[in-house]
Parts: sequence; structure tokens; C-alpha cells
Amino acid sequence: MNEKEEEYLKPISILSEFNSRVGILGAQISAINNDIYSPALRSVADGLLNEFKSFSPIANLLPKLDASIHSSIATFTREANLAISNLTNAANVLNLASVISEKPLSWLNRVDSINSLSPDAGLTQSIAQSASAMATVVKSAKALGITNPIIDQRMISILGIESNFSKLSATSILAESSLSSFKWNDLGTQIGIDQTARAKIDDSFTAFSKSYSELFKSIQVVPQSVIDFNPSIIRRTPIEYYTGAELCHTISVPERLMVDRAPIPKKILVDNKYGLENKLPKIDPELVELWAGANQSLASNNPDKIRHFSISFRELMTHVLHRLSPDEEVKKWTSNPHHYKDGRPTREARLLYISRDINLGSFHNFVQKDVTATLEFIKLFQEGTHEVGPCFTERQLVALKAKAESTLNFLIEIGLREA
Repeated sequence: MNEKEEEYLKPISILSEFNSRVGILGAQISAINNDIYSPALRSVADGLLNEFKSFSPIANLLPKLDASIHSSIATFTREANLAISNLTNAANVLNLASVISEKPLSWLNRVDSINSLSPDAGLTQSIAQSASAMATVVKSAKALGITNPIIDQRMISILGIESNFSKLSATSILAESSLSSFKWNDLGTQIGIDQTARAKIDDSFTAFSKSYSELFKSIQVVPQSVIDFNPSIIRRTPIEYYTGAELCHTISVPERLMVDRAPIPKKILVDNKYGLENKLPKIDPELVELWAGANQSLASNNPDKIRHFSISFRELMTHVLHRLSPDEEVKKWTSNPHHYKDGRPTREARLLYISRDINLGSFHNFVQKDVTATLEFIKLFQEGTHEVGPCFTERQLVALKAKAESTLNFLIEIGLREA
């Protein structure tokens, strides 16, 4: 870990510690069942709520932007982090809590389902899950005729909102940390890409960064729009950006300089694995075998494994896109001639169709740029090097797989439109 990355440890650790403490609080409330009158628990909850109010200035803890990296990417990433930080001001949180409280916990219950498939969900309980656990306790208490509980609906809603925002912020800051620790001119030097390939990655990731910034700036302007998202989708947006940022880092920094650097969080890798195992069969059971084949290729000793993985993943992405946006359904949805080529929907049209239920143009653009950047990364590993039989490190392969699977999960999450 270099000096620049160390400067990001403080804001990330503050958010991580907060997440952990609220998770413990939620587990305690769930364990004591209906005893939600406990003043001690209320005191802890109030303390955490007050602590979260100080998170808006967490942006002040971020280090000064380094002009030695790609300036526009640095600016876009910081803009997104400031927008996420500004979402946590008290007025926004209280307003959103009032709206959510009128929707019988449907939003919080959807948050609670985000990590339900992960084997370590019980050990890494999110703040949102904690809030949902409290909701269950309150519901039970009301059924028994218990009124005016100390842990009330308002507190549950506030904690649920803060859970999402704190996780968004931590992951997004982690992405900025990954991008800040190398010079953009070094992009791809560790895998020997040529100038043409570097230019394509530069263009696609710059567009991706800009769309990321625009998404969160638009949500900052209308904070209530965050409620219209399935919480798992809004949670995945910084993960999408982080996995892309981390992939850029691993192909640009010498392995010897990353010996003591933390790898991609295990939870992201686990969520990718279990998310695809659960969701791919809902689209087409045969896609599970295609995904498994891609993974087997990447884990093999075959010198041509990158090409096999890349081809399999691109095929998998194509199948998923077409299953989630059947030609006939897209044609019913749009007659715009720009959405078709040779009589069939373009990739842009399919992605617009998949995300049609989210009424936010900046989100549609983010999805488009995300998929484009991911496919450019895949193409880069497949054919963009000028070295013969380039030797990729384990860290680089893990980062490539994480980005590919994360984007696939993201698309499926949007397309299945599950509550």
C-alpha cells in the first residue's frame, strides 16, 4: 500500500466501524425479541444516529486530488463521493425516513434480502439488515398490543436509509483510493497493452467515470429518487465502479508494490458467486454451465485460458442481454429507428429496455457506460496485448473476474425486476 492509499484509510475505517456497530445493535435487538423498551439499546441507537450526522463532513477527510492521475477521472470520482456524502445531511435523511415510513417497510424489506444468499450473511450483517430486524421486532410487539416502543418506526427508517448511504460512501471512497494510487499514464503497463488498446480503455473508463458522477449528482438534486430504486441496485452502483477502478489499478501497478495491499473484499466475490448461482437459472439453466465453463477456463493452466474465458463471458453476456430483452418485447416498447440495426434491437436499446422501470436518465447512461467499459476490459485481456502469451498475475485475473461477474449480476438484478 502506498502513501496515497493510506490517506484514504481514515474515512473508510470510520464508515466500516459504524457499519459493524449498527450490525451488532440490530443483532442484539433481534435476540431480545419483544423487549424493545430497553433504554440502554435506545441510548446506543441514538448515539449511532448522532454519529452518522457527522458523516457529511467525512468528505473533508479525503486527501487532495492528485493531478498526476487522469484529471477528469479524478474529478468525476470526487464529485460522486461529495454527492454521496451530501445525501447524508439530516434534512435529507429525515425527509426520506418520512416517505419510507409510509410504505410499510417495503423498501427496508427489500434491503434485507440483498445479502440473504451469501453464506456469510449472518456474520456480515449490514446496517440495513439490522434496521429490518428491528422492524420485525416492532411488528411482533404491535401484534401483542405493545405500544410506544422505544425503538420505533422512525428510528428504523432512519437507520435503513443511513445503512445504504454509509455503504455507498465506503465503497465509492475505496474506488477513489484505487484510482489515486497510480499515474494514469501507466494504465495497462503491467500487461503490455499497446497505445490503441490503452486509448480505448481510457475513453471507455472516462465515460464510465463521468456517468458515475452524473448519476449521484442527479440523486443529490432529488434525494427522494433513491427510494424508487431497488436498494440492491443502488447499492451495486459503487461496487460496479470500484471493481472497474481496481482492475485499472492491478494492470497498472507492479506486483511487487502490492504485496501488503488488501485484495478485493471477499464479500464482493462471494456475492457475485451466489448471486449468479441463484439468478442465472431463472433466466436459463443452461447459462449456469456456460458461466461454470468460463470459470474453469480461468482457473486452469491452459496458456490460452484468457481467450477462452473472454469468449465464454462475452457469449454469456449476449445470452443474458437477449433473454432479458427479447426482440419482440423491445419492439413493442419502442419504435425509435435509432434503436435498431438490420431490424434487430441494438445493445443500447436492449439496455434501455432492461432498465425501463427506473425513471432516471442518468442511471440509464450509467448502465450503458458500465457495460461498454466491462466489454472493453474483456477485449483488452483477450487481444489487446502486444506481448506473446502475456503472463497475468493472480491478482489481475481475480480483478478481471470480479468486474465481469459484478456487471453480469448488476444487469440481471435490474432485468429480473424482483421486489
